[in-house]
This record gives sequence, C-alpha cells and structure tokens, in this order.
Amino acid sequence: MLRKVWRVLSSALVLFAVVCSSPGHTATLQVVVKPAPPFVIKSPEGHYSGLAIDLWQTMAEELGLQFHFVGVDNVPDLLNGVAQGRYDLGVGAISITADRLKRVDFTQPYFHSGLGIAVPTQHESSLAGLLHNLLSPNFLKAVGGLVALLLVIGLALWLFERRRNSHMFSNDAKGIGSAFWWAAVTMTTVG
Repeated sequence: MLRKVWRVLSSALVLFAVVCSSPGHTATLQVVVKPAPPFVIKSPEGHYSGLAIDLWQTMAEELGLQFHFVGVDNVPDLLNGVAQGRYDLGVGAISITADRLKRVDFTQPYFHSGLGIAVPTQHESSLAGLLHNLLSPNFLKAVGGLVALLLVIGLALWLFERRRNSHMFSNDAKGIGSAFWWAAVTMTTVG
C-alpha cells in the first residue's frame, strides 16, 4: 500500500507540473503511447492495455483526470511530441537517458530491466591463457611488489635476529634467504 501511495505521489507531482505548464491545456489530457509489450499492448480493436497503461489508468483514476490515448510508432515521435507540447504526457517503455532528460521530465523509474552485454567467449587453450595471465604486466607488477615487500621485511628481520639467532639467520646469503623464507611463510600463515 505504501509503495502504491509513493508511486502515485511522485508521479502526481510530475503530472501536476506538466499539466499546469502546458499552454492551452484542455480538460482531457492527450496521452501519447508507443506499443511495446508487456508495457503497452495495442489490441486489434485499437484499445491499449499493459503494465504501463494499468499504472497510468490507476493514477489518472485516483487523481480524477480525463484522458485519451494517442498512439505513435516509435519512441522519438513520443518524446518529440511531449517536448513540443503536442501531447500532455507519454506513457510506455521509455528508458531514461541524459539526452532525454534535457528535453522532458520523467517520473521515478518503476521497472529495472537488468540488461547486460554479451560478448563471444575466447577460445584459447587453457595453457596459453594461463601463460598469458601469468606474464601480464599487472600480474608481474603485483608479484614484484609482493617480493619487494617480503624482501624488506626479511632484511629487517635478519638485521635484528642475526646476532641472537645465528643458527637460523647466519651472517651470509643463506641467513638472508632464511629471513625471506620466514617472512613469506608467516605472511601465508603456512608455517
């Protein structure tokens, strides 16, 4: 119930602004529609139905508005007619874009399509794809940064521990290697 009231109020404010700002508007609103099932469906007899039509008729009934539908063949004709004042408002499956917002006002959207973009799959062999990813610049940068961090931590550990723990961190390259290994194992929580 609350959702219905919110829809009617938000749409009523836009509708009120449209009706009051239309020069020479009549008591009967001209509502332009473009068939786009399931939002706007035109029957063979010329009657309109669908999700957007039902929503509009509910709002018009609650607001006590008189109207009649005028059909067009495409969305640009619908938008141009509303923008030029030939129609009082448009109802249907109309996506909101930045260019369209410059020309007409919209109510809050009541349908989100969840559309996506499909791209063809890449047909690389798994080994070639793996090598490509392992040798990519971003991956190599990440690995290089991680190795540099481990080396800094390992060197710091070696500097502090080589005198107290010389059996593990000796004063040669083997001790630095042990410190690097300790930093890597500690980071991965394996050790």
